[in-house]
Amino acid sequence: MDAAVALVVELGGRALHRVDNGLAGFWVCADPDGNEFCITPP
Repeated sequence: MDAAVALVVELGGRALHRVDNGLAGFWVCADPDGNEFCITPP
């Protein structure tokens, strides 16, 4: 997931915050227009 988050940032998006759900967790990110999406483990 860290590589995917780094790619989002490299392409102009933002990593907003990581959610720890007691399992693998996930990242909440936003594209350059501010639309939010999640990056989850496979």
